[in-house]
Amino acid sequence: MPTITAFKNDFEGLLGRGIAEPELQSLLGLCKAELKSMDEATGEMRIELTDTNRPDLWCIEGVARQMRAALGSGIGDYVFFGSPPGADRRIVV
Repeated sequence: MPTITAFKNDFEGLLGRGIAEPELQSLLGLCKAELKSMDEATGEMRIELTDTNRPDLWCIEGVARQMRAALGSGIGDYVFFGSPPGADRRIVV
């Protein structure tokens, strides 16, 4: 299974808040992942993904995005999906 490596402080920056190891363990379950090791001295984490059907989770940014959504922080607006006011768009087939 894929294993990703990241530093805890980088991960917390992506998550938008600090996180304790027990909470991290439980939230990783939402990503079908588990914390294999964490070096307290350097903050380096090794996360093993147990499901390879979600390639968006194969990086720490994807894991943080999934956790933000689960925590209610949302994933943010994608402005390119919106239409400017008064825009008339249509598809003719």
